[in-house]
Amino acid sequence: DGTPLKYGDKIQLLNAYTEAGYLDVWSDKLASIYGPLLTKKDETDYPVFASKNPRGASSTWTVTALDGKTTGEVKEGAVIKLADGTPEHSDHFLEANGHVTAGKGPFADYKDSKLMVFTTDKEGFHAGSEQWQITLKK
Repeated sequence: DGTPLKYGDKIQLLNAYTEAGYLDVWSDKLASIYGPLLTKKDETDYPVFASKNPRGASSTWTVTALDGKTTGEVKEGAVIKLADGTPEHSDHFLEANGHVTAGKGPFADYKDSKLMVFTTDKEGFHAGSEQWQITLKK
C-alpha cells in the first residue's frame, strides 16, 4: 500500500510462485515431522513451509534489527532478522540451516543436499544464518 516497512512491523510473506503461498511456521517439533530425513535434529527448531492461506500468528513475522533498533524505516539493503509471530516462539528467528537427505521421502527429487528454512532460538548457530537482506524485486 506504499507504507514504508518499519522495524517492529508484523508482516506476512507471500511467495511470488502462485502455487506456494505464505511463509508459515509449523507448530509440530521438527523431529516429529521429518525425523531421520534431516541431518539437523534439534527439537527447538520448527520447520517453515509455504501455506496457501495465511494461518494467523504462524504466518506472521516481526521485522527485527540486528542492532536491537526498534523504530525507524527499514531501507533497501538493510539486513534484518524475522521473528516468529507465534506467541510461544517469539524468541525464534527465521534461519537457513539443516541439510536435507537427498533421495528420501519428500526430498526424493533433490540430487544434492539443500538447506532448509526453520525457526530457531539459537541466534547465530551458523554465523549469519538468521540474517536476511531486504532487496527490491527486479
